[in-house]
Amino acid sequence: LTGVAVTLVPLIVALVFGRFVLKLNPVILLGAICGGQTVAAALNAVNEEADSSMPVLGFTVTYAVANVLLAVWGPVIVAFT
Repeated sequence: LTGVAVTLVPLIVALVFGRFVLKLNPVILLGAICGGQTVAAALNAVNEEADSSMPVLGFTVTYAVANVLLAVWGPVIVAFT
């Protein structure tokens, strides 16, 4: 149950914050969430459901930032634990 919560809570918070606080387009927001999780397969699913490639606009930057953070923070977390 903890694993499910750790996985779903950040996604739900990002969705609610992006939609209601930042007032982002839902299609671009879903692309950004896919990029933040570095899941290209999810982006394909969102593209198919939207019948558009517009989710890629949100995916590109968040995917790049998430990959850099994965590469940088992995050794940092291991070094300090």
